Amino acid sequence: MQVHTAPGSLYPVVIIKGSIPQQFLNLLDGVSCNKQEYRGDTYNYFPFWHIEKLAIYFGEPQNEEGKVLLRNLREQQEQIDAIREGTHPLLRQAPRYFYEHQKIAWAIAVVCRTFAFFLEPGLGKTAIMIELMRIPSRRTPTLVIMPTTLIQGTWIPEIEKWAPELQVADLQATPDLATQPFDVYLLNKEKLARSPEYYYNMLSYKLGRVIIDESSMMKNPSSKTSSSLIKYFGTVAERYLLSGTPAPNGADEYWSQIHFIRPGLLPITYGEYTKEYFTQSGVKNTIKIGSLESVMDRISSCSISMKKEDCLDLPRKNYIEKWIELPDTKESPCRKAYNQLKYKLEQEMYQLQEEGKKTGSMFAQIMKLREITSGFIVTSYFEQGMNMKTGLPKKIRKTKWNFVSDHKYRMLAELLEEIGPKQVVIWMNFKEDFRQLYHLFPALRNRIGYIYGDITKQEERAAIIKNFQTGKLQYIAANPASLGHGVTLINPANPCSDVIYFDLDYSLEKFIQSQDRVHRIGQTKSVNYWAILAKDTIDEAIWDRLKAKKELLDEGMSLLK
Repeated sequence: MQVHTAPGSLYPVVIIKGSIPQQFLNLLDGVSCNKQEYRGDTYNYFPFWHIEKLAIYFGEPQNEEGKVLLRNLREQQEQIDAIREGTHPLLRQAPRYFYEHQKIAWAIAVVCRTFAFFLEPGLGKTAIMIELMRIPSRRTPTLVIMPTTLIQGTWIPEIEKWAPELQVADLQATPDLATQPFDVYLLNKEKLARSPEYYYNMLSYKLGRVIIDESSMMKNPSSKTSSSLIKYFGTVAERYLLSGTPAPNGADEYWSQIHFIRPGLLPITYGEYTKEYFTQSGVKNTIKIGSLESVMDRISSCSISMKKEDCLDLPRKNYIEKWIELPDTKESPCRKAYNQLKYKLEQEMYQLQEEGKKTGSMFAQIMKLREITSGFIVTSYFEQGMNMKTGLPKKIRKTKWNFVSDHKYRMLAELLEEIGPKQVVIWMNFKEDFRQLYHLFPALRNRIGYIYGDITKQEERAAIIKNFQTGKLQYIAANPASLGHGVTLINPANPCSDVIYFDLDYSLEKFIQSQDRVHRIGQTKSVNYWAILAKDTIDEAIWDRLKAKKELLDEGMSLLK
């Protein structure tokens, strides 16, 4: 066994000469292998991350490069083990204000140049990375990719607080700053996906580190975000992942994230990965029995998972279900409309199944049931328009949201009265939810801030968050997609401890992230999570599905500790 780094390659490869029986390769548990024939001999090429496992089967490397590589990997793992056990001297050098779990994560970041920190929301991942940037010997231009809300809501104020010496460029606000020298470049994932070549040309030659905050943005390997990060920034020397919900829908979502920091640690392509560890049912990958442990064992060499309950003495979470009936009157025909739409969709699904077609395309239509449970009946109509390319007339499909019942808003009013004069976070999913809230609750207008798709200015969003954090606003109504990541919604003097879910969707990531805006460091009270649910509707199915997904996510994360 030998190790060589080809000219121009970022990583070395392990080379084993001779034919290897397939049954022996199977014992390596999904290790990628590329075979080549040269002058009658067979050469097997393996990603170097697997050198320790390969050494067990094929012996120690015979050349000096291989010996050094194996020795370095073993020493690094010994240091990681010592850090986890609390015996490494680096832990004594960690910032004094850190909690113990932050000291562990910070020390691992110092030792490892490519690593994933899967820490639950609220455990201080941002501060860990900022303190890494402050180390004089590790000062290098750093690009941080994140959801838009985290730039003004988290990273800029945190850097100003803990590392004012670092010069920060907000590329979301001013993209041209990429051409100038800064310590930290902050970029939202949408702009990266739209113009990856621009930022690659402006930044790649000077970057020493890339941090992906909320790395679940890479869970879909075919997305523009994932492909852009891997293609353009997958060779930067230091690469870190931060996420509390890295794979909210299943272990297949780990592949592109791990491929970004350790290409070849998992099977080299997504197709090979899913073939090795999953079975496909329709459009869904289901992990094979016993394979979750294998995947997590592989990932554990470059990641650490931490849960708040193990790291912090936070107050408990209370989940309270508030059930309502769908009205069934001439003025509010929600139940009738719901049953009609449900029956129609069931018949369409049966038809697709009989024809042997996938039913994944029905998902968007099924979610229309949610609109009815929130009091809306959405109708479609056509307007005469023009094809901008041909100049010819064409019909344009439009939708109209008809508000037919305030049953959920009446429950919301009861809840706000029950909670009293305390601060409350209200999570909603539809734009029309917010508009109706504004019209139906005029008395709240000076006490409530709105953050959803129509509130596009980051300065306006930042002001709303600050006013809530300082107690100037009693309520904040937000879409989890717009405010569900990274932001702290806690007034230190009197922390908000009541959260209302007006409606839900199937995203476990948004559900967990939105909960933890108030259940984090600084919270001193038990937090009540109120879910407004319509009986005998899709609300029940979503609620049950979110709880089941949470159990699967917890199972996987527990294997990474």
